Amino acid sequence: GRLLQAALPRPPTPNGNPAPPVLHATLRREQLNESGRLVIVGDIHGCDDEFGELLQKVELSSTDTLVLVGDLVNKGPNSAGVLRRARAHNAFAVRGNHDDSGLAAYRVWLDGGDVKKKHKWVKELSREEAAWLEKLPFTLAIPAYQTLIVHAGLIPGVPLASQSCLDMYKMRDVFPVNDEDGNIKRWIASEKPLKGGKAWSKKWTGPEHVFFGHDAKRKLQLRTYATGLDTGCCYGGELTACVLPPLSSFEKGPDPTGDGSCRAGVTLKDLKGQLVTVASRRVYEEPTGGA
Repeated sequence: GRLLQAALPRPPTPNGNPAPPVLHATLRREQLNESGRLVIVGDIHGCDDEFGELLQKVELSSTDTLVLVGDLVNKGPNSAGVLRRARAHNAFAVRGNHDDSGLAAYRVWLDGGDVKKKHKWVKELSREEAAWLEKLPFTLAIPAYQTLIVHAGLIPGVPLASQSCLDMYKMRDVFPVNDEDGNIKRWIASEKPLKGGKAWSKKWTGPEHVFFGHDAKRKLQLRTYATGLDTGCCYGGELTACVLPPLSSFEKGPDPTGDGSCRAGVTLKDLKGQLVTVASRRVYEEPTGGA
């Protein structure tokens, strides 16, 4: 008989962790409460007091769905507290570069190794909390809102399945590669600014509206088809949420089909998004060049 070839395992994450069970997750309409809101929160970075204050300010209820754009941990004073609060509210989240580096440190600590000062919080994690982190996908699609969540960014024109894990949680800019006639053939992702490069969010044309973080230096980014929510809470800035109204408040919904098949780009105005912020209580870490 024929031999069946076993499926090859996914390569590890950029920090050497096992890939999550689902790289690109989907939050289906039946998982949303039609009368509840969608609350999307920017980079928290261990600022649990501000996280709690923000949830109070938006008056988060049990019918709402809470989504986090990644980098829940590091830099701020209470990373473990942020994870516990997120899990207590049944939050959905995508994986940020700091979440992934924290997982790598946790694995080192489990093996008896020492961890850096910024990762000391991993010693407080229960196995269940670590398992929750391990399952965080790199993207989260919410077709009913025609919305996509990613930590850092996406290269325009590249299918989701072909996006690099490193780019998805580290990129900030894109740089054009031109053909012989000088027309843009494709984009290359870059974590740091390059001459001739642009913020990837400026070049994103949909159809999904993307919510992302990671770029505190640029602060709040309100692009046509992308919204950046990293407003530098850990650097003494703010923690920001974007609140989308219940699906029941839309006559036909931001995506009338409800299954993500609508091909027109969706703007923040289409989504009726409202921004809510709380001020950081202090500077927890001085920003670096890339913030």
